[in-house]
Formats: sequence, structure tokens, C-alpha cells
Amino acid sequence: MRQGFLTLCPLASSVREPVSPSAPKSAASEPGTFASHCAPFFLLSYLPTRVYVLGQGSAMLNERKKPGKRLKLHILFYAVIAIAVGYALKLLVDEPFLNMTELEVNSYLDNANSLRGNQYRCTGVIDSALAWSPTSGRLLSVRMDSDGGPEFVPVLVPAQFNDLNIQKGQGYQFHVEVVENGVLRAQDLRKK
Repeated sequence: MRQGFLTLCPLASSVREPVSPSAPKSAASEPGTFASHCAPFFLLSYLPTRVYVLGQGSAMLNERKKPGKRLKLHILFYAVIAIAVGYALKLLVDEPFLNMTELEVNSYLDNANSLRGNQYRCTGVIDSALAWSPTSGRLLSVRMDSDGGPEFVPVLVPAQFNDLNIQKGQGYQFHVEVVENGVLRAQDLRKK
């Protein structure tokens, strides 16, 4: 048999010559021929531009469907999915202390000593620098939003963050721990 033929007929192995796509109808439909034994089956020839389908003793010529359009749709679909996943990851990276509990400013201002030893995340805007020491760090007044409006909370930024250029009006995200006397000590901070 010629290479390139895909035979779906069990009798095809006994046939020496394949049926030509241009064979006359009468020769293909004679009793005892290849086409009469394989009437319900198809013989497909994979040629570069056309697909020849032979069945029921007649030849039908069909155009091959172009796979380029389907490939483009698959590429577009996966590109949209990749962009969506990238955007979701960007949102997670922008929220560095996502797994921590948010500091409730009103609870902190009511009784800061009861929160001693706990760690929280909070977001605020630097209002002013209250004190500075090369060994202890900076004590900042940070404006944070609460239920009753903006509140001012002291945050101690240790000396390990002295290399940061913290200025009035800048927004920061803090990972803080409530230490002795109810002071918030920054464990980590990121500029918003």
C-alpha cells in the first residue's frame, strides 16, 4: 500500500492496490472490489492541501480545516489567563503582611497594655518625627484610619531601619509588636 493512507477497513490488508480517488464510480462499486467490502468505512489520504474521503463507492473532495485559527484562539486564551494570574500575584505581593491581624486602632488607644506581646499589621501616613536616637531608632507619629476618623499613634522604628529615608507625608505598611508601656515597635515596614 502507498504511504500516507490511513485505512479503517479490516479487509485493506488483503488488497494490493489502493483505490484511486479519481476511480470511476462503476469500477469502485462492482461486487468483490475493495470499495464494496469496505462500504461503511473510509479511506483517508493525507495530502498537503486536500483531504480525499472515499466511502460508499464515491469520492468526495473536502477542504482541510485550517488549524491556525484554533491555535491563535488557544494562544489568546492562555495569554489572558497568564495576565490574570500575574495581576493576582501582584496584588498579593503588594500586601506584604497579608497573613497578620489588622491593628484595631480604637482598641489600641483604649487599652494598649492589654495587647502587649501581640503582633499586628497596620497602614498609616507619617505625621511627624517625635524623637531620634542613633541606638534606639526613631519615634514617629503615624496617622492611621479608625472607625471614628483618623487617629495619631506612636510607632518606634528601631535603629536597624536608620538607613531608610522616612519623611512626613509618606505612607507605610507596618508589621508592629506591642511592647512595654503599650508602644508599637516596628518589626518590618514597607513604603506604600
